[in-house]
Amino acid sequence: MNSPKNIPVLNSLRAFAALSVCLFHYVCTVTGFVTNEMILSVFSFGHYGVQMFFVISGFIIPWSMYQSKYKISNFFTFTAKRLIRLEPPYLISLLFAIVHTYARTLGPHYNGVDITPTSKEILLHFGYLVPFFEGATWIRPVYWTLAIEFQYYLAIGLLFSFISSNKMWLRIVIYILFLSGPVFLRSNFLPFHLPVFLLGIIVYLY
Repeated sequence: MNSPKNIPVLNSLRAFAALSVCLFHYVCTVTGFVTNEMILSVFSFGHYGVQMFFVISGFIIPWSMYQSKYKISNFFTFTAKRLIRLEPPYLISLLFAIVHTYARTLGPHYNGVDITPTSKEILLHFGYLVPFFEGATWIRPVYWTLAIEFQYYLAIGLLFSFISSNKMWLRIVIYILFLSGPVFLRSNFLPFHLPVFLLGIIVYLY
């Protein structure tokens, strides 16, 4: 019998979402690699793999918190554990991205366009602060998804007791707040994506 903390189908869903995103980037964002309009149209749906990851997080994070009997007093421990899981691969990929961005300027086909990140931009990647500073850009655009995930961890750590409340009226208030998020903030920030996370949260509650 599987442990309540181990839900095998989630591994399959994660794999499908990751493959979808990878194929989208390989097929649709590499200039001149594929030119057939039908193929481009089909693989363009792959970018929704990101939203699939958000739905999975919407479910699995509060589910694991419930299993571990999370309380608000555990907030900093919870956040630290999420960072330990998220940060090492992110920082390693960030290092590779910085080295690659610099190395490409040394190649024979360098086009002269300087996209080397400034020291400020590099520092803003620590803590996922890029969206909060006008003019700052991600070294790799896909990092925005990690920023949204991290903002979600902070939000769910603070709101978990309200989301899991036995009081229906309180949960309805949370639903309304989550659904109204896109009205107030642009896509660089968590509120814009909260309705997608909410799908997973509702599955958790069910």
